[in-house]
Amino acid sequence: MSTEIAPMTGNLPASPLPFGHDASAGSSVGTTNPLHRILSAFKRFAWLIILLTAVGAATGWGMTRFMLPKYVVQGNIFLEARGGNSGPVEADPFLEGAQWLELIKNPQVLDWVVKDQRLYIVGPNPGPGTPTREGPTGPDAALFSEFDIEDQFIPGRYELSFAADGKSWELKHVTRPDLTDKGLVGDSAGRKVGMKWVPRPKQRMFGKDFSFTLLTPREVSNRVADALSTNIGRTRGSRFVGVTYDGTDAVRTARTLNSILDRFVLQAATLKSASLVSTTSVLDSQLLAAELSMRDADLALQDFKINTVTAPREDAPIPGGLQMTTGYTYGSYMGLRMVSDSLRRDRRQLADLLGRAQTGGLVADQLLAIGIVRNSPQLSQAIGQLGKLESDLRSMMGPTGMLDSIRQVKDQRAAIAQMRDVTLQQLGRAVLSRIDNELTDLDQRIGSTAREMRSIPQRSLTESRLQNELDLARQTHAQVRGRAELARLQRASSLPDVKVLNYAVAPLEASKNKKMVIIILGVLGGLGAGLGLAFLLDLLDGRFRYADQVTKGLGLSILGVVPEIRRAKGKGASAEEAAQVVEAFRTIRLNLSHVFPESGSISMTVTSPMPGDGKSLVSSNLALSFAEAGYKTLLIDGDTRRGELHRTFGTQRRPGLLDHLAGDLEWTDAIRTTSHPKLTLMPAGSRHRNAPELMGSRKMHELHATLRQKYEVIIIDSPPLAAGIDPFVLGTVSGNLMLVVRAGSTERDLAEAKLQVIDRLPIRLVGAVLNDVNTSMDEYKYYAYNYSYGTTEEDEELVQLPATIT
Repeated sequence: MSTEIAPMTGNLPASPLPFGHDASAGSSVGTTNPLHRILSAFKRFAWLIILLTAVGAATGWGMTRFMLPKYVVQGNIFLEARGGNSGPVEADPFLEGAQWLELIKNPQVLDWVVKDQRLYIVGPNPGPGTPTREGPTGPDAALFSEFDIEDQFIPGRYELSFAADGKSWELKHVTRPDLTDKGLVGDSAGRKVGMKWVPRPKQRMFGKDFSFTLLTPREVSNRVADALSTNIGRTRGSRFVGVTYDGTDAVRTARTLNSILDRFVLQAATLKSASLVSTTSVLDSQLLAAELSMRDADLALQDFKINTVTAPREDAPIPGGLQMTTGYTYGSYMGLRMVSDSLRRDRRQLADLLGRAQTGGLVADQLLAIGIVRNSPQLSQAIGQLGKLESDLRSMMGPTGMLDSIRQVKDQRAAIAQMRDVTLQQLGRAVLSRIDNELTDLDQRIGSTAREMRSIPQRSLTESRLQNELDLARQTHAQVRGRAELARLQRASSLPDVKVLNYAVAPLEASKNKKMVIIILGVLGGLGAGLGLAFLLDLLDGRFRYADQVTKGLGLSILGVVPEIRRAKGKGASAEEAAQVVEAFRTIRLNLSHVFPESGSISMTVTSPMPGDGKSLVSSNLALSFAEAGYKTLLIDGDTRRGELHRTFGTQRRPGLLDHLAGDLEWTDAIRTTSHPKLTLMPAGSRHRNAPELMGSRKMHELHATLRQKYEVIIIDSPPLAAGIDPFVLGTVSGNLMLVVRAGSTERDLAEAKLQVIDRLPIRLVGAVLNDVNTSMDEYKYYAYNYSYGTTEEDEELVQLPATIT
């Protein structure tokens, strides 16, 4: 191998660890692949990702310790398809469609089940994960076998203590000491807080405390409703409703669901029966009113006949032809008067009922009792629809009004209001207008007929009118009686709309086991948090780690990259590592030789933003590389504050650069030869407080001009930019500045701030060198060199030949 790199050769001193620590690199100009950058961040923070993933897995596992198994039970309800014109007499279904699903989750059903199954009790001695809707749990659950509550009780957390001899107990509310109750075993406990309970402890409970919590039944019923799920399936005239429920105890869960199913069927039957009773009651009331109306009409006719039975008759013999004419005229007149009187009476009743309809007092059956309404198809149809809507509303509401908040009830009320206040009013006014026209025509015809029959007795007209009213009352009574009898028959023959098809059975194994899912979610959550945090830390990292942070962030071209030197870190170095470093400095040398013009010498200052970035290591090895290429090279230690290049090359620091600038020492006496014939070193010399002023003096510029005539390459190693003014002064002397940036160490904000100062000085930035780069990282792997294609000496090949050829 070539002895070009100082740390790798035996001719030159060891690597200058005190200055650059370790160097690294790869070289490249371009943009870092975003995927490579992300992968690099993940590799760099692999410990954090692994840690958070482990924390997520542990958290998921810890959560499963408090999880109870889930048992899912199912029952089925059969919904009968009732109503229709065929088959036996039967009432229409009480509810339709989704209304059944709302009823099964209604508090009227679930509140009763919660109280019956004592689901409002949490405990005794509840621990983490204790269910809040399954009643007493644990080995001491039998203590609450006779527990009950009043309609008004005080919920909260309670503690029950038994004396060591088992003869007395003490019950206290945890947050309200004033509610404490004491007594002997066998006495009722908790009367003042609304409990109906006689604690009966077993011997093993003596001297122990038991805590439990009482929730409100409505609170628990809401939770039970959330755990209930229903599904309706349709099959040819009948429907099946599947009801599922979950819990942590298989037997108790099945028992609770079966209680819900039984209560649901009972409540549905009760509501339907109440609806039929309400409908029958309304029709009985209407039948009674029709009977009274018919009796009044009959009494009026009989009274009239009795009062006129002794009056002299006005019948007189009339000639045959005149008698026929008089009979026809009389009949025509009486018919017109009867029609007119009937129309006027019907008009008054219709106008009165339409007025009452606006206040909500309308009864559909009263409208149908009016003759003109029955003769109006549109109005009769609308009244029939209104009556059905009102009957359906009464069926929905029931006697207790428990479904008043259901959306279908609200829609039903809106439909009734629309029919009563808009449709009936419009149709009623149209009928009234038609009646007015008919009455006007009838009045004209009656007046004409009256003039033809002045001799017809008034009592005949009255008797005919009373008879007509009686006939009409009989017809109305017959209609209402038929509807009432039908309603009573429907009530007597009514069958339940629902029944339980299959009860729930307690399963042997848990149906829902999410422990593994939670653990996996914990692992994924921890992994996601670790990846996200690693990416965030990478974005917030203020140090140089990628090539584009130099090219785009600082606007500098990258002259080359120096790979990590393990020997500089006290580790064993390999031949491959030496080859990588040699090729890295050859690349930098090649780029620099084309940055400067072909004629004239190369002179530049090497610096870095921070101490420890490896500028001295890069300077010394770059100078050696130029010397290996045949350039007469001078390396000047311009770091007059802490320069250590004399140690690197094994020579004396004094006399040196500052000795020449401060006195009469010739520059030729300040230089040192090295192990390489083409490389000369000028050490820093004696320390001076005014070293920056000396380096910026005219004598320094004259020295630089003289040296450029003597040497082909002049490399000045300066202090870091953060150290003071020295690197800026030396940069103005050489006119060129090369920046060394250490990957993963140099702060970007500091470098940007210092470069802003250089922008205002007559200094040309020739580029940057990335130092201490791990070429195994994805973003730098293309900057490494193929060791198998390295350079060798002819003699080395001859020595190796026998070992490689068989």
